[in-house]
Amino acid sequence: MKHPFLFPYILLASTLSPFAVADELDEVLQSTVNNLNIRGASIAYYDKSKHSNPILRSYGKVASSSNSQSVTPDTAFTIASVSKVLAGAAVLKLVSMGTIALDDDICNVLPTNYAQSACRNPSYSSTSVTWRMLVTHRSSLRADIPSFQGKDPSYGPDGGYGGSAQGNPTCPLTDVKGFYRDFMIQKDTETSVGSGINIDWYQVASSAGGAWSNFKPGSRRQYSNFAVGYIAALIEHATGMSFPQFCKKHIFDPLQMENTSWFRETLPSSARTAMPVEYYPPFRDFGYYCYIDYASGQLWTTAEDMSKFLQSMLNYGFPTLWSKEDGQSAVRCAEGDNVNNCEFGINWILMNKNASENWMNPISSLDWTDAVAHDGAEAGSQTQVVLLPKAGIYAVVFTNTDYNDELAAQKLMKQVLTHGKNVVETPMTPSSPPSPSPPSPPAPSPVSNEIPSAPCPKAWQKRFVIQVTTDRYGYDENWFKVKMRNKRGKFKKVRFSKNTLPSNDTVIYSKCLPKRKCYKLFFYDSYYDGICCEEGQGSITALWDKEIIVSSSFDNGRVFTQQFGNC
Repeated sequence: MKHPFLFPYILLASTLSPFAVADELDEVLQSTVNNLNIRGASIAYYDKSKHSNPILRSYGKVASSSNSQSVTPDTAFTIASVSKVLAGAAVLKLVSMGTIALDDDICNVLPTNYAQSACRNPSYSSTSVTWRMLVTHRSSLRADIPSFQGKDPSYGPDGGYGGSAQGNPTCPLTDVKGFYRDFMIQKDTETSVGSGINIDWYQVASSAGGAWSNFKPGSRRQYSNFAVGYIAALIEHATGMSFPQFCKKHIFDPLQMENTSWFRETLPSSARTAMPVEYYPPFRDFGYYCYIDYASGQLWTTAEDMSKFLQSMLNYGFPTLWSKEDGQSAVRCAEGDNVNNCEFGINWILMNKNASENWMNPISSLDWTDAVAHDGAEAGSQTQVVLLPKAGIYAVVFTNTDYNDELAAQKLMKQVLTHGKNVVETPMTPSSPPSPSPPSPPAPSPVSNEIPSAPCPKAWQKRFVIQVTTDRYGYDENWFKVKMRNKRGKFKKVRFSKNTLPSNDTVIYSKCLPKRKCYKLFFYDSYYDGICCEEGQGSITALWDKEIIVSSSFDNGRVFTQQFGNC
C-alpha cells in the first residue's frame, strides 16, 4: 500500500462484462462488486486440480462515465503495491544470473564517486545495507518520499494526483537514478524530477529527517516504498539497462506478459486501461498519474498477464525464470536466519495460518507451505494476489476504485476463493502460457558462400568471416571482438566496421587478416543468457579461409571464445 484513501459506502449497479458467463461464481462476484461500490474489477482464479486454464472474470467500467468501455480480462490496471512482487522478481533474476547476491552491500553497484550516504545509514556507517534488506523492508531507509509545501513533486503530471502533484508536467517519470542520487547526496541538483519548481531534493530530505530512519539496518522492519523504489535505480546501476527494459527482457517477455509495463505510456497501443477512480460522489475519474519511486507500486498489467507470472510461480518460476531453488527463496523467509516472526520473502508477504485474516478463511484447510500474498492500495486502485504453490492455487483481484482502504479487494478476494473452487472449467480461455520447456537450440545457419569466396587482395592474407543471427536483444547485448596476438603474447583488438549487433537479424562481417598471425574471437553477452533460445533463435558461425572454426548456438554464458590462425 502506498497511499490509503477512505470513501463512504454506497450501492451502485455494476455492469457484467460481456466476456463472462453467468454461474454461481459470477453471480456472487457481480453482487459483491455492486455492494462494495467497485467501479471496475478484473479477476483470475486457478486450481490445478480442476482447471486447465485460469478462470477470468471482469465487471464494471474502465472509467467513471457510464459510456466508458467495459472491463475485460485483458484490461490493464495499475496494481499499486502488488507491483513490489515484480520488483522483487527483478532482484531475484539478478541473483540467479550471478550479478549480485542477496547479502551483497548495495554500495558495490554505485559509482565510486558517490558519497556513502547513498548506500549507508550515516548513524550506522559501519553496517552494510544489503539487497536482502531492501526486499524485506529492513534497510532503515525512510518509508516514503516526503511532500514539499503541501505538494507531491515526486508525482506527475503537474496538477495530477488530486491536484497535489507539482513540477512534473508529463508522465512517465524515468530519471530514477538521478532522483535518488539528488535525494541522498548533497550535491548540485541534477534530476529532472520536480524541475518545474526548481526543487533541491537533498534539502527536502534533510528537512524531513533525511533518507534514513534512526535504527540499525537489519535490526527491524519498516515497510518502505522509498526502499523498493530505490531497487529500480540500483538495478540500473548494476546492469547499465533501464529498469523497465531489464524487467521486460528477463521477466515479462519470457512469460509472454504482453500487456505489462511499468509505464502506462509504453503499453501496447491496443491496450485497454482502467482509469483510477474515486467516489466523490458520484464516481469521478481520479486521472492518470505517475511517480518516481514507481517500482513500489506503479506496474500496469492485466489479470491475464499476472496469471502467467503466478502460473510460473506454482513451480517456483522454474524453468522459465530461474532455478527452482532460487524461486523457493522468493516465497520463504528472506529476512535472515535469526529473525523471529518472519513476515517477508523477496517482496512477498508470507501467509501465516496461525494469524490468518477473515478473507483467508476459504483456504484455511489447504496446504499453506510457501503460501504468500500481497495487497495494494493507491489513489483509485485496490489490488490483491494470493499464491499457494503446494496447493496449486492462485488468485488475482484488480480494481480501479477506492473504498475503505483495502477492504474492497479483500472482500472480493474472499468470494473468489470461496466460490472459484466450484467452477469446474472456464469458458473464457486466455492465451496459453509459455511452455515450461525451452525450445531445443537450432542448428547454426549456413554461411553465405558469396562473401567467403571473395579472395583477399594480398597473398599474405586470409579472409575471416563471421555470421551472427541475433536474438531480440542484439542491439544492446551481443557483440564481438577479434584480437591479434602480438610479439609479447598479448591480444590486441582488430577493428571491424561495427561490433554492436542489430536485433532479430542475420549479419555477416568479413575482413582480410595476416595469415601468419594468431587470433582470438570473443563473442559477448552481458546478461549470461547467450543468443539462443530463450530470447530468440540465434547462432554464430565463423570461417577462417573457408574453414569453419565456430558453429554454435551459444545458448548460455557470458562470453564465447575461439582461437584461430597460426597459433
